[in-house]
Amino acid sequence: MTKGVLIELVLQSVSGGTQTQDTGRYARFEDVEVYLSAAINYALTKAYYINKSENEGFFPNDFIATYIEPVLFDSVQAVKYIPLPSKLLSIPANRGLRSVGPVQGNVQFVNMQFESQQHDEYYSGSTRNITGYRLVGQRIELVNLSNLVNEVKIRMVASVEDLDNEDELPIPAGTEVEVIQLCVEFFTGVRKLPKDNKPNNSEQ
Repeated sequence: MTKGVLIELVLQSVSGGTQTQDTGRYARFEDVEVYLSAAINYALTKAYYINKSENEGFFPNDFIATYIEPVLFDSVQAVKYIPLPSKLLSIPANRGLRSVGPVQGNVQFVNMQFESQQHDEYYSGSTRNITGYRLVGQRIELVNLSNLVNEVKIRMVASVEDLDNEDELPIPAGTEVEVIQLCVEFFTGVRKLPKDNKPNNSEQ
């Protein structure tokens, strides 16, 4: 489902199924577009923590977007890098950045923390022949990358903020329903609360 289609579904739900002039009292297309990013990011983060408790803390492949990006060179710092192709979903330890590697095949570069790389090189030289990457701000810096490699494949959980209305949302169908519900509840002021099954005046 595209971003634009999901927004239209939210507007239809807010208006009770038929968009009228009164729909604008609750939400406009651009209003839903702004809130949509927060709703989807919430749903993705929730999925991360659920999956973390059941598996290894990684998102299922349904959430992963794949990009092929050219390698650039920072002549000032003498480092090869790639600007993040989209805003990375904010989750602990930058786990939204799933992998970086060659365009072809399933080989992945090693995820290196800057401090650990410096330590290993100083004491043992163990990282000098390993191709790796590290996330620095809004770019991915590459370590020991062959001069023959001009493009790399990035797999990541992207925030939806940078997507156009025609772009497919990187979320599975079940999550779409949850996102629509979150948006509808926000714009109609309706928040579903747990049912109170206690008898009146009951202290139990």
